[in-house]
Amino acid sequence: ELNITMTDFPHVCISEEAKEWVWNRTVVSERMFGTGSSSGELDIRRRFDELSSSKGKLCSVNAKAALDVLKSHEFFDNCEFQSEFYIDPNLQSTEERNPKWTELGCTDKNKK
Repeated sequence: ELNITMTDFPHVCISEEAKEWVWNRTVVSERMFGTGSSSGELDIRRRFDELSSSKGKLCSVNAKAALDVLKSHEFFDNCEFQSEFYIDPNLQSTEERNPKWTELGCTDKNKK
């Protein structure tokens, strides 16, 4: 087992300027559709700051770097991950055999 969580992957987060832009749009929306009270705005700001400062919030995983992390842990080199046949973009099995399946010595019994 790899024992990897999402926080182990490299993240790309929005800048402080972009975060402030999101906050300003939030304020405008709240004034248009919400209560518009200053105490409500302070509460929303507090919650916004809490959420945006949490690790991984307003961020996305750097997919290329994440795949490099997984490759370094040999994540893809197991029969549970592999399929006997290649999968097409619509997640349908094709007739073309996956050479990794044979290389790893996989059988249907290897899969859970």
